[in-house]
Amino acid sequence: MSAMFGRRAVNPRLGTYFGIFASAFTALTLLVLVFEQLGSEDQLLRAAMLLVPFGMYIVIGLGCRSTEVLEFFASGRRVPAVNSGAVMSVTALGGTGIVALTGLFFIHGFDAWCIGTGVVAGFVVMGVAIAPFLRKFGGFTVASYLGRRFDSRLLRIVAAALLTVAMLLFLAAEMSVAAAVGSRLSGQATPYVMLLMVVTVAGCTVPGGLRSATWTLTAAVIVVVLAIMVPAGLMAVLAGNLPVPQLSHGPTLRALGVLERSQGLPLAAMPPLAMNFAGTEMTAMAQRFASPFGSVGPIAYVLAALTTMAGVAVAPWLLPRIGTTPGIYETRKSAGWATVFAGVLLLTLSAFAVFMRDMVMEQLTMREIASVPAWFATLVSERLAAVGAEGPRLAPQSVLFARDGVLFALPIAAGFPDTVLYMTLAGALAAALAGAVAATTAIAHTVGEDIVAGTSWEPLPDRIRIYLVRIAMIVIPICAAVIAASTKADPFKLALWALALSGSTAFPVVILSIWWKRIDEQGALASMVVGFFVAVLTILLAETTGVGLSSLLAGVFGIPAATLVALGISAWRGAPGKPELELVMDIRIPGGETLYDRDTRRQRQKQRQLR
Repeated sequence: MSAMFGRRAVNPRLGTYFGIFASAFTALTLLVLVFEQLGSEDQLLRAAMLLVPFGMYIVIGLGCRSTEVLEFFASGRRVPAVNSGAVMSVTALGGTGIVALTGLFFIHGFDAWCIGTGVVAGFVVMGVAIAPFLRKFGGFTVASYLGRRFDSRLLRIVAAALLTVAMLLFLAAEMSVAAAVGSRLSGQATPYVMLLMVVTVAGCTVPGGLRSATWTLTAAVIVVVLAIMVPAGLMAVLAGNLPVPQLSHGPTLRALGVLERSQGLPLAAMPPLAMNFAGTEMTAMAQRFASPFGSVGPIAYVLAALTTMAGVAVAPWLLPRIGTTPGIYETRKSAGWATVFAGVLLLTLSAFAVFMRDMVMEQLTMREIASVPAWFATLVSERLAAVGAEGPRLAPQSVLFARDGVLFALPIAAGFPDTVLYMTLAGALAAALAGAVAATTAIAHTVGEDIVAGTSWEPLPDRIRIYLVRIAMIVIPICAAVIAASTKADPFKLALWALALSGSTAFPVVILSIWWKRIDEQGALASMVVGFFVAVLTILLAETTGVGLSSLLAGVFGIPAATLVALGISAWRGAPGKPELELVMDIRIPGGETLYDRDTRRQRQKQRQLR
């Protein structure tokens, strides 16, 4: 028992290790800043901010190599709650969310909070209604849990196949954003950046599975936090003498409202179900920042928040992280920490947008084109902004910005050294890497554990299990890179489609499997299939025929359809048997041995007796 406890205990030196990493990244940034002031070649500075962090991620991944099953698939179940929560928050947003949401806050103001509200609410639902019970079960994937819960190999394989589609969409979105951001940072063509991403993702996952991924992503979270907080803090000091942008951008927002009214920025009112978010094209500021429902209708706002909440709560690339905590108490805490970190990041991105919009309204709009500030010309040359309409003066509606470029436009507009811009780019790249690594790990575990070996309840030998997953961890990012390179789809759309498919496929079944004893195998199987295909059909119809509903709201039809099918079929078939009832009761009891570990131990004992 003492050996087991020692192996599962949280490493007391984690703070020291990641303090060293944070110091190393800070030292790198300061060193690049010094060399910039000394006039060093710009390409060398860019390469340092790109390659050195990626090299450190790979070194951490290699240093965490392991061939033990529990370490490889669950990071030894000894990850502190704060580490797990921080990783989940950045992984949920990913590079796609951090880059796109900053632009959406800038262009649409209040309306973009429908997505941010859904992300935070998703972690609340996860922590209260899902995570503790899946942690008690102890499976490595969502499909493994559903297969064991309903004692159905067919359900396990079907769930794995359907959820893999959603995870591939999310992974393709992260790879696409990483290629765009990495190309902007390095100045190299996107294929070279994509190749670097594939190598880095493999280096962060193959050596130690989820153990390598966990500690690599913890380092990436540090980079993301520093890269976003530093420029936002500098702007907060310039605007209000307080380096806390989440609190100090209020006076700037009030002054911004006065400027918007004086310059005639319109007050729009959209139909209840309208949802007109900016895409990848250049877009003008659509409405006043603090005025709601100028781009998203009131009903669509609520529906978008609810569907995003459902997708985040059961996201198959997030839920496996709850299995890395030492116990159920730490699982609840990790969901709480994820809520806190996600909220702080979203508030910081909103502050980014407020500061940037204030600079545009004060220094740029209503001026003659010949007297615009130099930073705007730089933004135009960098393809981050453009002039949409000719005239003697620049009206607010005639200044266009790239949605995915607002995060990087602020350091340029504020006149910060180039190093601050490179650090922000490195942070966005780290967030994209975090999302890509999490999705790759989850897909590889699902393919190896549930699809390849899902026809048998008896696990394969440990060496073969790890070998299969490692192969998948090499192949999957290559496939995602090919998908990202061959499609021109908006990465933000891909990410929201992934959440819609996850919510429609798994949210009703996972919730009912915990809280409604009567749901059975047939009801769960039909629910997942119906929810998935209804969501897919909604996306296709919205994108091809232009029906009166945005494809981003696909879960509005998929989730209710899946819920009704599960309730109807399960109620019609009658009460479940005694084994199913006992399993549900075991899942609901917070203490005791992890059920997956108990079943695996019994199967190993049976195999030894047969020999």
